[in-house]
Amino acid sequence: MGLLIDVLSGQLALTGVDLSRADSLAAEPCRGLVDNLSEVVYVHDLEGNFLSANKAIQPLTGFSREEVLRMRLADLLVPESADLALRMTANNLGSGSRSTYEIGILRRDGRPLRLEAFCGPFMSAEEFGELETMRAAGLGVHRFTPALIDYLAVADLSISLAGYNTCMNLLNTGVPALVLPYSRQREQPWRVQKLIGCLPMIVLGADDLEAERIASFIERGLELQRRVGPSSVNLDGAAATARLLADL
Repeated sequence: MGLLIDVLSGQLALTGVDLSRADSLAAEPCRGLVDNLSEVVYVHDLEGNFLSANKAIQPLTGFSREEVLRMRLADLLVPESADLALRMTANNLGSGSRSTYEIGILRRDGRPLRLEAFCGPFMSAEEFGELETMRAAGLGVHRFTPALIDYLAVADLSISLAGYNTCMNLLNTGVPALVLPYSRQREQPWRVQKLIGCLPMIVLGADDLEAERIASFIERGLELQRRVGPSSVNLDGAAATARLLADL
């Protein structure tokens, strides 16, 4: 919040917005500027009662802005994070300094929000470094893991392209998925069309990658149920191929 105010203060001062007021985010033009941000911005008092919040609070938490404004900060955080947030707020107010710290968020259904991002070997070092700077409580950023299928086995939702190995892992684990077929290849859109009835899956298009749209799809994806039982697709291809060759 301090950084945001520093960036906007020059513009807002010209319009007469008093940034020292608790309800400043609700006033125009501040509200218009803040509401267009994809990042969550909120203000709370010393007891943790929310005084204002922008629209990005809803896709992150599952609560509407109106609901959040009737809540306290502790209602949205895991217990250890709630204590830390209020303690750091008090320290910053007393010293006039700023600090960065990580907090864990609880969604509407009471589950802690955790995201593990695996970027792959082809992302540039610069882009990967930018993502790493966003690392926070509940957000992990990795190049690669040899245990991806183990992550998928316990995940609530997978978000990915529709490559062969990825789709085989989705079929194997039955995890709900958002998939974006790579449009420059014929195989990925074709593969998704063949598999769409075999998985709890939502197919995304390029226009769905805008922040608010992808957030709404994540909300829908988290409502999907993991497939129970084995896949309807025979995943024992290696053994089946060996048997067919042996029978020639």
